[in-house]
Amino acid sequence: MIDSPGRVLAAKNANRVVSGKSFFKCHNTDIAWFELVANAKSDGAKLATYNQCRIAMQVLDESGKLDEEWISQAVSRLQDWHSPSIFSGLVQEFMQQVPNVTLFNSPKAKPLREAWVLSEFARLHGAISLVRLVEDDPPDCEATLETNAILGLEIVEVLKADRRRGKEYREETNLNSEPVSVWRENANATIPSVRSTIQSKVSKYHNPSWSLLVYLNPGGTYGLGREETKAALPGALQDAVDCFGSVWVLWDGELLRYPGG
Repeated sequence: MIDSPGRVLAAKNANRVVSGKSFFKCHNTDIAWFELVANAKSDGAKLATYNQCRIAMQVLDESGKLDEEWISQAVSRLQDWHSPSIFSGLVQEFMQQVPNVTLFNSPKAKPLREAWVLSEFARLHGAISLVRLVEDDPPDCEATLETNAILGLEIVEVLKADRRRGKEYREETNLNSEPVSVWRENANATIPSVRSTIQSKVSKYHNPSWSLLVYLNPGGTYGLGREETKAALPGALQDAVDCFGSVWVLWDGELLRYPGG
């Protein structure tokens, strides 16, 4: 997934903005909202910052965790059928309201992460008319093809075995500063990570009427070993190909398809 959707910082007990000053208590934030409001150059900017604060108040509860009512309503909207463009717009809208540290650490945010994968699948597929998350999964989501056939999709994300993405966001790790040796390590670990993730998935699910959508996100490789990895993917995915109607791989803006048995 794009590991960096827009950040909205949480605050509560927001009061009126008066003469460039805002008085409220902040939690789970690394920027003081009152400073942003006070330093805004216009009344319009002050009001916009105040409204951002009010949005954040709805997203996180008093303990700084994802609010149950907010996430329930967001997921409910994503469980309705939408065109790919409208669905993608909703996903971006919701993700931009959730702090990254929450989006990539909270189990309650998993439907948002899966919705992003589904939106990218529909965009790259090109022949999808409607998409939605499924309320009573599995499968995780469904897509209506232009032929009106409904495709059930079970989503699985492949991370490098020792990658702790949630920790990266808690500690604000700058992955762009990693040396080339780490890129090679990530590239070499991609196929083993695919195999282990697929083996775990097929041990729980086996339904030839569904497709498996694999989001390949092993960490920064920056193109190193891409062709070798692509050539090795069919073998690494064989267990899934045997269990699902088809297997799709979403990888760095490319969608690959492997027909199932």
